[in-house]
Amino acid sequence: MKEGGVPVRVAIVEDDGETRAVTAEYFRRFQRENGTVIDVEEYADGRELIDRYSPRFDLIFLDIEMRTLNGMHTAEKIRETDERVMLVFLTHMSGYAIRGYAVQASDYILKPLSYDLFAVKMQEWIRRIERSRGKNIMIAAGEETIQLSTDRIYYLEVMGHRLIYHTDQGKIEVWGKLKDAAQALAGKGFALCNQCYLVNLLHVQRISGNLVQVGPDSLAISRPRRKDFLQAVTDYIGGM
Repeated sequence: MKEGGVPVRVAIVEDDGETRAVTAEYFRRFQRENGTVIDVEEYADGRELIDRYSPRFDLIFLDIEMRTLNGMHTAEKIRETDERVMLVFLTHMSGYAIRGYAVQASDYILKPLSYDLFAVKMQEWIRRIERSRGKNIMIAAGEETIQLSTDRIYYLEVMGHRLIYHTDQGKIEVWGKLKDAAQALAGKGFALCNQCYLVNLLHVQRISGNLVQVGPDSLAISRPRRKDFLQAVTDYIGGM
């Protein structure tokens, strides 16, 4: 995430304009001092974020005491579609920690936020983001970019020029080639069972004859792919 790397995607959700501006400047200063690429989006209220939310952020700063939709309710809405993003609450009070467990809050910062504390915390958050990113991919679906953990993908299917990501939350359709997707997912535990399906070996439940059970679906194993696919499954299980 240094210059030239994948940016850290941050949302600041804060209804106090001055605090929001100071927090955004902290991110810019940290970027200047550390060479970390950071993309920051600012929101004046939780509702403004939720109305157009997609799981594309690495880190979300949430003010707890907001007028229209407070930080805790905003976090609950976020968790309905995004289990991976780190949530950091900004507050004047320290009594929200227990409630934060319900939304898997990563941290609490008491206002006023000092830059020295922010910089120390930011180093910690970046390390956590880097550890989790090994399993995350970005998918461009129309005008929307979706950050998706590979653990949530059952398999990819190609139909003409369309790629369909079958996930535990439904299907995501994009334009693309299965060959390109296979290259992007190389080393992440995926293997072709035939020319139409790229399977996440994490979700292989059983193999029976020429069928493999992947999540809720049974997929055909083609004769040309059978040997390599079975070897990939064996290697994956042996490496777990």
